[in-house]
Amino acid sequence: MVSQFNHAPGSEHWIAVRRIFRYLVGTKRMSLQYGTRTRNGTGGYSDADWGSGHDRKSIGGFVFLLNRGAISWASKKQTSIALSTTEAESMGMTQAAKEILWLHVLLDEIGALRLIAPISTFNADNQGAIALARNPDYHPRTEYIDIQYHFIRNLVTTNQIPVQFCPSCHKL
Repeated sequence: MVSQFNHAPGSEHWIAVRRIFRYLVGTKRMSLQYGTRTRNGTGGYSDADWGSGHDRKSIGGFVFLLNRGAISWASKKQTSIALSTTEAESMGMTQAAKEILWLHVLLDEIGALRLIAPISTFNADNQGAIALARNPDYHPRTEYIDIQYHFIRNLVTTNQIPVQFCPSCHKL
């Protein structure tokens, strides 16, 4: 969030940066640990807020886990203003779906898919976006959603990437 103001930081941004550095100093002895004995703990989560930015653009993000450790994550301001929570979540799900495809290629190239289950499922917390991804029929109320965000619909309807509902209150 603070990086959005790199071009002209104010005093409140420097206060936030100092807080981030205090957090990093306090957690420098912590680490992620990845297990190798189980095929559980693979998958990912996608989420987006709706219009929280000062410019009313939503912020979408995802995290993918392998053996319960995070291996890929992102949080990014979306490029266009979403007109609904369903649209914001659909945009976030599309970015997550592209990451799944990239991770699958990477894990295959390094030979890891012989040892671990592929990351193929991700969870989302918006029933409308999930329904939109699952249903290939034309919806007049979602006609305005950009064609690139129907990319996820193709992956879901061809069973390349299953999407399941996960309430926001679910803990990892």
